[in-house]
Amino acid sequence: MTKPISSMRPEASVSRRRPYARPGISLGDFPTGPLAQDATWRDDVVEAVKELGGQGYLDQIYASTEKIRRGAGRSIPVSFEAVVRRTLEENSSDSESYKDLYDLFYMVEGRGAGKWGLRR
Repeated sequence: MTKPISSMRPEASVSRRRPYARPGISLGDFPTGPLAQDATWRDDVVEAVKELGGQGYLDQIYASTEKIRRGAGRSIPVSFEAVVRRTLEENSSDSESYKDLYDLFYMVEGRGAGKWGLRR
């Protein structure tokens, strides 16, 4: 019989992350620059697209995000490109994977073209 992981440890020992921001946020609500404290993948991808002039193809976004993360001493996992794509998709109402929280990105040339931009 399987048990939820949460039932296997005392509630008091489970840490909860505070939400980074609330719905209705804008790009101005994010920390500025790639070295901002407590930056998330979302922050790094937003910064990467900003550095590309507000839009770019996936390969450009990968390179820019990797530069930002390396410069800040943050991790570059084996699944790096998948994490960047997931971040774009989960934060875009144009995507089927949209999480309905942060609508930060849009598909510049439509679905499947691989070009993403920042919503203004």
